Amino acid sequence: MHSTDLTAMGIISDAARDGAELTPSQLAAELHLSASAVTSLVSRLEHIGHVRRLPHVVDGRKVVVEITPSAADLASTSFQPLSAAIRAVLASRSDAELALVGDVLSDVVRAMTDVCDDGRGARAAGLVAPRGAATLTRRLRPPRPRSSGDRAPLS
Repeated sequence: MHSTDLTAMGIISDAARDGAELTPSQLAAELHLSASAVTSLVSRLEHIGHVRRLPHVVDGRKVVVEITPSAADLASTSFQPLSAAIRAVLASRSDAELALVGDVLSDVVRAMTDVCDDGRGARAAGLVAPRGAATLTRRLRPPRPRSSGDRAPLS
């Protein structure tokens, strides 16, 4: 499963946990993807049994996306060992240590958000390609040496 699929599953699960209905349009906005990309993503997840589309309760023209019970069980089972290990580490630390780490992480997230939100972020630095542009890998690849047959004509 692609990382975007996992991120989508998390967003869909969070909406369900919060008692909210999630439309494909809302999922597209959360993922910063086009409607067609989210349609493909949801179809892929639906095909493997992780999500299902249901009619919107109020507006019958809309659909909502919901995680299936089997996918929720799979996620719970898959992440249980990691969750237990993290809980053990956290239990071994004092409240003061946990508070300090929480403060530091909050400050780091705030700094990252501030930089990304004011235009000095990854896109402004050229680390994230604008939509439709070449990928970062292709943009950073050194130019291929030209063979003698590739030379541009002299004018």
